Amino acid sequence: MPYKGKLKGSAIQSATAIALENEFKEYMQYNERCIAHQSALSAFRARKCLQKIKALLQKRKLELLVLYTKDQKRLNEYYSNMFSARVNPDAKDE
Repeated sequence: MPYKGKLKGSAIQSATAIALENEFKEYMQYNERCIAHQSALSAFRARKCLQKIKALLQKRKLELLVLYTKDQKRLNEYYSNMFSARVNPDAKDE
């Protein structure tokens, strides 16, 4: 790990971080209802919340990487991997 220690700047609380926190609270609420009442609807909604959390985590990861990375090679590699997977998702069909 080349960068040990504390970050030099203060942590940034972005809209993505707030949305992630709210979505996690909503997931916990549906999960508790699912366990307490054996509710299929609560299980469905909890699963949907987890899908949203996964998407928000990817977005937050990119935000943090862009804000705090000092390694330009790592940042460029992440961008190239991220965009190459989205550019041609149906390439295997051809």
